[in-house]
Amino acid sequence: MRFNKKKTILLIIILFMFTLSPVFKIRSVEIIDLGKPNENFPSELLQTSSNIFLFDSDAYSKKIIDTGLVEEVQVEKKFFLNLLTKIKWREPFIAIKSGEKKVVLDKYSYVIYIDNLDKESKVGIIDGVTVKSARIGEPIIIDNDYILENTVYLYLLTLTNKSFSISPNFVIRNNKIMLKISEKYEIDFGDGSNAVERFSRALDMYEELSKKKLLVE
Repeated sequence: MRFNKKKTILLIIILFMFTLSPVFKIRSVEIIDLGKPNENFPSELLQTSSNIFLFDSDAYSKKIIDTGLVEEVQVEKKFFLNLLTKIKWREPFIAIKSGEKKVVLDKYSYVIYIDNLDKESKVGIIDGVTVKSARIGEPIIIDNDYILENTVYLYLLTLTNKSFSISPNFVIRNNKIMLKISEKYEIDFGDGSNAVERFSRALDMYEELSKKKLLVE
């Protein structure tokens, strides 16, 4: 095989142009937020100056997902040297009282942020849970996962049922799930097993008390 010096030099030049030359570096990253961005997210992860030909979209997406604050990432190349990144942020779903703080979780029990208890909450709060670990971007660790899972499911049922006109705040007491519906009345869901059946009975009780105007403070 005959060695062609000119062709080799030309090949090296071409490789340099396409891999090392700044001409082919990504110029900008456009971000589209699906949901409210999390202030705890390290925004520098969204930027990249990689060569467009060497850019690894899977590795880029994984770094973003690994923060635990993002549910889904979509990356597209736009106008050759530009990127379009769509981010679906984890959204607040429920909070757990922990001392004077509240740990806000998404629907998969990932910790999104931790806030002062006295700050206005847009989600329901669960009290009576012993929190073992609450790190932002990681699933919460508590003393009874089964009770928490059932409470979250009951909370979802209250949100999707328009008959409930109260803020669905739950209390775990002696491994029983209690829903406070007034100063005098609570609904006991036991350990939350057979949640749909228990919720149906609780709804009947709530509607009956409402008709009798016993829930009016």
